[in-house]
Amino acid sequence: MSSDFWRRVRRAFAAIALSWLAASPTLAETYVGAGVGVLVPYEGGTGWTLMGEIGTDWTNKWVRVGAEFVFSNLDQGADLTSVGLPPVEVRLRTYELNFVTRYVMFPGRISPYLGVGGGFIFIDVDDGKLKQALGVPPIFQSGSTTGIGGGLLGLVGLEIPLFSKSMNLFAEARVDYYWEFTSNLKPLIDEKNYNGFSGIGGLRMRF
Repeated sequence: MSSDFWRRVRRAFAAIALSWLAASPTLAETYVGAGVGVLVPYEGGTGWTLMGEIGTDWTNKWVRVGAEFVFSNLDQGADLTSVGLPPVEVRLRTYELNFVTRYVMFPGRISPYLGVGGGFIFIDVDDGKLKQALGVPPIFQSGSTTGIGGGLLGLVGLEIPLFSKSMNLFAEARVDYYWEFTSNLKPLIDEKNYNGFSGIGGLRMRF
């Protein structure tokens, strides 16, 4: 066969390959991020929170799915009115593992986005002061009371490219509610003491 024939065959295959690439969805990109913010519970004092995340595009750059770990620290008042004592301040820490889907309106540019998700929470209450107020012997005052729960969250955010499309600043306003599966913390610590509104800002990188 002539070289002209093979040249035409190569051109045909090249045209098919280019048309397939043009019709294919964008290859998925992975992102990681970290942030810090403020937690304002439905009841009680405010606290601070840290977040780390990892995820990927889901079929396109507009929809992202990922997992995040959120740590929160705050001081709350334990209700002791049932035993005739005033509230006692206890340190409360929560550890969340969430799975979140975000819809980004304008990928690669300054863009608002929406998100929904759900996950699990581990609640740790340092109740040494509480045990002291209740007259527990000092030898038994160390340690903490814990609980496990699950819940839902919603968020709205803004992403701003920084230097390049692969590095972005972000800010999010979030609301959540987690239900305690165990009954270890009630009635001293209510679910409203660690659920509420939060604002988180940080850096997100895509690669």
